[in-house]
Amino acid sequence: MAGQGAFSTHSVDENEEYVAEGKAFLKEAQKIELGKEIPVAILVYDNGNSMNSYTTEDYFEPEKFKDMDLVEAVTLEFSDQEIN
Repeated sequence: MAGQGAFSTHSVDENEEYVAEGKAFLKEAQKIELGKEIPVAILVYDNGNSMNSYTTEDYFEPEKFKDMDLVEAVTLEFSDQEIN
């Protein structure tokens, strides 16, 4: 078995403290489809006075996060290609 990791990010102030946070984690088994991302965690942070409830499926509708200050997603993607 082999694995590979990758990430992308925008500039984030690591000293920022947020007033509200929401976290959603994968709770049920998912059918694995090669080449398709499976969101396993969504972490949402904001300095506003309210926070919506989110699910991992919201990953596929990024407009739901448009007013949030910071959104992090952890996804898995399976492949049948060998990693060199």
